[in-house]
Amino acid sequence: MKSSFFTFFTFLAFGGFLASTVANPVAIDSGLEARQESTDDIGATLDTLFSQIQENTAKINETVIAVPTNATEQESAAAAAEIGPLFDAITALVAAAQSGITATQSNATKRAALASRQTTCDAQCIADKINAIIAEVIATIKLAISKLGLVRLLIYVTPLALGIAALVAALGLIVGGLLFLVAGLLTELLGLVGVGPLAGV
Repeated sequence: MKSSFFTFFTFLAFGGFLASTVANPVAIDSGLEARQESTDDIGATLDTLFSQIQENTAKINETVIAVPTNATEQESAAAAAEIGPLFDAITALVAAAQSGITATQSNATKRAALASRQTTCDAQCIADKINAIIAEVIATIKLAISKLGLVRLLIYVTPLALGIAALVAALGLIVGGLLFLVAGLLTELLGLVGVGPLAGV
């Protein structure tokens, strides 16, 4: 029950934030340029995250593909138990990336050092990296569901989807227009685990 309330209120909070962004796409404050000074570092963090996620999705996919089409309940349950910790690992990686990005933004000294750099990874660049991450996760979840069913996987994939949504929300405070650029795939991901569609999209 506690998990259900968490999911519901997280969804409402994120949905409201995204709806506000979509409704006011030009309402970007004067601090946007300063926030974008660190997008190169964010881009590098997302590249690392994507590689780490791929390492885990490759293992998940390998395990799922090996499950027979006519697998028994025991075989399916065993496969779900095997890939569950890998989904949890991805969730932890996403949370760590979010924490690192948030910490960097809250560090005034770090922000000052970044101010002298030329930004090469803009909002679209960041959005492309986030969309690649989401697409990778969606593909793996869909494959797992096709073989094992959603019920066995919900305990693993729901926190992952919400974790990615939280990462996007945090980045949306730094990179102007990001939420609008990733809304499509993010809505698909949340819908896949029964959380979406996002309000206002």
